[in-house]
Amino acid sequence: MFTAKKAMEHNSSDHKLSQNKLWIARKQARYLQKWVATMLGQRVPAMVSAYERGTKTPSFETAIKLELVYQTPLSELFPNLYSELARDVEKARRNHAPILKRDEEVSVARTNLAKVGLRAPAVASPMLRRSTTDSC
Repeated sequence: MFTAKKAMEHNSSDHKLSQNKLWIARKQARYLQKWVATMLGQRVPAMVSAYERGTKTPSFETAIKLELVYQTPLSELFPNLYSELARDVEKARRNHAPILKRDEEVSVARTNLAKVGLRAPAVASPMLRRSTTDSC
């Protein structure tokens, strides 16, 4: 039977980024490792076990499949990794003046538009804008 105590014991790994919620998601869904392995296109459940223990990291394609199998966002299946990457991106953003300036400008523009009852249009990335103008 699935219990919180078992979940904590299962994810008591020393390496914080290897901790994930795959075992919890599988137990809550009441799936067998063999069934999950089949859904991932694997013949044996050993790799599913390795993913759950955090000894192996799934490929991007496999991670997307896990998200679909468990109907749970990757940020919830891999919360520690997600948080670490979010901190890295935020740190890089803070250390990159042009991005910080653009983010501030966009925020001010959206606030001003909201004040007059308008919604800001989606902003295409600079790379997309460049590629469309280069092809003309």
